Amino acid sequence: MISNESGFDELWISGLDGIKKQKLTQLKQTIKNPVWSHDGKHIAFIVNTVDSNELYVINVQTQNLKRLDTGLVFHNKPSWSGDNQTIYVSDNTNLHQVSVNGEQVKQLTQNGGNYGVETSAGELIYSKGRGKGLWRLPLIAPTQERKLLADIKLPSSTGWQYTDKGIYYFNVKGNDYRLSFYNFETQVHKDIIRVPERSFSRTRGMTYVRKR
Repeated sequence: MISNESGFDELWISGLDGIKKQKLTQLKQTIKNPVWSHDGKHIAFIVNTVDSNELYVINVQTQNLKRLDTGLVFHNKPSWSGDNQTIYVSDNTNLHQVSVNGEQVKQLTQNGGNYGVETSAGELIYSKGRGKGLWRLPLIAPTQERKLLADIKLPSSTGWQYTDKGIYYFNVKGNDYRLSFYNFETQVHKDIIRVPERSFSRTRGMTYVRKR
């Protein structure tokens, strides 16, 4: 989580009860978009300074902090590959694959990409921005993009979450705020919950928590 209780937006972790909190960073900058690696060993996040936007990775156990020199001017919300060896991040134009040590950077999309996640089938599911739907790209042939959902109207590039059974997404029209789900098997959209206006941020994204 991000907390400013120390005076700056630093990165913290805690137990699920929120009691045993630990501050992981001392950057005294603005941190945003923290994302756990699938093995729970690292967190990737973005740091905003006065004149830059940078991608960082921290080892949670050792608290070793590393800024990844991607060569990109801007970094959108990151996500992790299935093997935890690379990070997917957009420069707000196209999606790139960055090795966890920052030594290799590969551009994946050519026609836009703001936020993407890797699926268990070896595809990249990604958005191209507000109102542009969701797309899919096979990672073994990253030139063959196809539209996944044409009738989904995302209020932001990060306002959705992929699962093996479907897509959860923010469904916002004016002052009508909903969380909806698209089922891959039935190909049907279903509203999960409707809430008062501005009950959640349309731009901060969401996290899907599997049953334990």
